[in-house]
Amino acid sequence: MKILLINIGRSYGGVEKFCEHLCEEFQNSDFKMYVLAINKTNFYKKVSNKAITISLPNNKLLAFCYIPLTIYNIIHYKIDLVHCNGLLSSILGTICAKLLKVKVITTVHGIAEYDQKGKLFANMKNKLEKRMLRLNNKCICVSKYVYNYLLLYKIYKDKLKIIYNKTYEGDFEEEYYTNKDIQNSHIIITTIGRLEEVKGQRILMEAVDNVINKFHCKSIQCIIAGDGSDKDYLRKKIKQYGIEEYVKLRGFISDVNVLYKNVDVVIVPSFIETFGLVVLEAMKYGKCIVASNTGGIPELIKNNENGLLFNTGNIEDLTFKILYLINNKEAIKKLGNKARAKYETCWRKYDMKKLYKDVYYEVLGKKEESLNDDI
Repeated sequence: MKILLINIGRSYGGVEKFCEHLCEEFQNSDFKMYVLAINKTNFYKKVSNKAITISLPNNKLLAFCYIPLTIYNIIHYKIDLVHCNGLLSSILGTICAKLLKVKVITTVHGIAEYDQKGKLFANMKNKLEKRMLRLNNKCICVSKYVYNYLLLYKIYKDKLKIIYNKTYEGDFEEEYYTNKDIQNSHIIITTIGRLEEVKGQRILMEAVDNVINKFHCKSIQCIIAGDGSDKDYLRKKIKQYGIEEYVKLRGFISDVNVLYKNVDVVIVPSFIETFGLVVLEAMKYGKCIVASNTGGIPELIKNNENGLLFNTGNIEDLTFKILYLINNKEAIKKLGNKARAKYETCWRKYDMKKLYKDVYYEVLGKKEESLNDDI
């Protein structure tokens, strides 16, 4: 059976990583994966050796041709099911699938109401999202948070299914799991993700500025990994605050193994995270995690048990969490060990592939019983 995975995001983040991992999981299976993506993006480059890739022009002025091109490819490759990821992908995929009477599902990775700039723009996209999801044969929720939110959209319960994301085990080697005593006098923190205002890198930068310039604590290095529209703003502010020596913008990092190995703390400062794939990755690597208390993150992290949660958008709270870890390096190791233990217990054997396989069969009229229990 042929599945067309649609993701037309231009930056590489959690959605793109999920799509890449799903293609890896379904290699050599009963399902043949095709990926529709924007040409020359980091996602397109990374997924091209994991599935049959179909490119769309990397030019926003040519976006008008996306619908006819998608319709042509669905017909040409005789696609059985369209699997959309992200709002714009859902709009594109749902319209084309419905016109051709092809089955369609969407994995809901974000909430348009929170993930868009400007109230008017957000409201417009929110209405579009509701309409598209109601037309889908199935809506996959990446957390209980998303499930409960979509119920407010008045989408029937039988259309909703919770399938948590999972990190890909194929790129993980035990040598990268390091949670030893911190040898340096300073700690190294990182945040990984799209550089967008909603992802909260601005909040982290303000907190690091407080640590260095307000509390005169210079025992810190901060690595911001990722690319996106907020890059120039962050670079400007880093220079304005005079913290270039302590905060580094590393851009998109293709292989994060080495980054995880060499940092002590992973910060997830997002204003909204429907799941938090970076949180799960950090757990896998046994890293101490400090994350916003928002969206699906509390389903992964319990405060003071396997990580620290701070009040979303609260710079002072994040500042004091960082200062606490600088002055209590044993807590970094302890929280990292507990994060790793939680991952081993709940997530290492979580069979995301089986759950998606069940959905594909169900939507195509060949339902199988899932073997996974809810976490």
